[in-house]
Order: sequence, then C-alpha cells, then structure tokens
Amino acid sequence: MRIFWPRASALPLALLLTALLSLTTTTAVNAKEDAPKTASASAHLQHRYSFSHDASDSIGDAAGKLEGAAVVKDGKLILDGSSGTFVDLPGGLLSGHKATTIELWISIGQNGNYARIFDAGEISGHAGIKSMYFCVDHTSTGDWRLKISAPDGKDQVIAIKGNLSGRKDLHIVSVLDPTTGFMGIYINGELVGSRTDLISLAGISPQHFFIGRSLYSADAYLNASIDEFRIYDRALSPEQVKADYSVGPNRIP
Repeated sequence: MRIFWPRASALPLALLLTALLSLTTTTAVNAKEDAPKTASASAHLQHRYSFSHDASDSIGDAAGKLEGAAVVKDGKLILDGSSGTFVDLPGGLLSGHKATTIELWISIGQNGNYARIFDAGEISGHAGIKSMYFCVDHTSTGDWRLKISAPDGKDQVIAIKGNLSGRKDLHIVSVLDPTTGFMGIYINGELVGSRTDLISLAGISPQHFFIGRSLYSADAYLNASIDEFRIYDRALSPEQVKADYSVGPNRIP
C-alpha cells in the first residue's frame, strides 16, 4: 500500500504562520532568560547585624560580643554611654576589600568627647593607630567626622561642623572607594560631605573593630540605639543609598 504525505504547500497558510510565530516567541524568551543579570547591592553585603536577639551576623560568620551594659532590646542595640559598654566585632572585617560601605540606622543620645559609632584599627598604648572611625562629636575641632588612616600614616578626613548628639532616626552611610578616590557620608539618603582623593583601605589594621567604643582609651563610649549595622565589600551608589533609606532597616532592596 502506498502512503501519500501532504506537501508543505498543501498546509494551510494560517497553520504555517502560527508555527513560525511560536518559534520566534520561544527564541525571544530563552534569550531573555540567558541574559546576564546585574548584581544587586545585597550580593556584596558581607556582614549584617540586625540585633534581633543578640549581636549575631546573619550574612557572614562574624558574630559580635556584647560588652559591659550593652543589651539588645526590641530589635535594637542599646548602648548607654557607660564605660566598657560596646560591641566587640571580630577584627579584619575590611581586610582585602577594594572598597567598602558601612551602613547603619541609629538614634543618638547625648555624648561625651570623641564618642565613636565605630572604630576599626589597632591599639598602641592608650592611642588608636592605623584606623578608620566615625565620630559623632570631635570636641576639640567642633565637628563630627569620618576618618581613615592612609598607608603612609597620614589621615584622610571628612569633617562637618556641629555634632550628632540628640539626632534621632538617622540613616548613616559611609562610602569609601579608592578605585575612584571617592569618600563620602550620606545622611538620610543625601550626600552631606565627600572628598575625591581617597588612596587606599590598606592602612586599616585588622586588629580590632568596635561599635560604640574608641580605640583611644580616654574617649567617651557611645550613647545611642542602633537598629541595623551593615558592611559591604563595594561602594554603594547614590541610588542604592536612597533606595535603602526609602525601605528602612528591615529590608534589603
């Protein structure tokens, strides 16, 4: 028995068009799925301290230790400014980073001289060296500041007149990117101070990383409550800083 197959020309034109359209649509979808995706800021988040119950790190393996009267209550780290009250994080949290961003949500009480939100570096006698810190009240110069030690021993500083004591519900972001020279401070999504000659992060010693304590023994301890503290291994863009401020400390865009 002979079997007769229909020629392609015998197929209805509409059926041919439908088949071609289906093939084109499938190819377009696959191309979209295979396209490379841009990494979000969350992909570069190395350490996250949300203070839900303690000073644990929900991203990395760098849990902090509550010292003195430091407590976690209602999802916040409470530091009362008393001597010996701070969070001791593992040293070296910035080691190897080509750039970094330190982001936090904080309400600041009344503070004594030279109180630090954070201070990372080395202790030599009664002084701090090879360090990076954020000071809410640099008393002798009447400003608050972000400071980093350059590898040559000199300091690079952003200093802003006044102090941050008594300021509530602040979103503070410190961005340091030696690859572009940018060093900046954002408050509540807005850039408030910057410089463009940052040299390197290599001048920071990996010995200590404190929240609420200065490397200098004579400086005041921090009086504040902190909702969230984050460390990234890249520089957040202005758009990412604004997005984080918009969604708040409990979400990562």
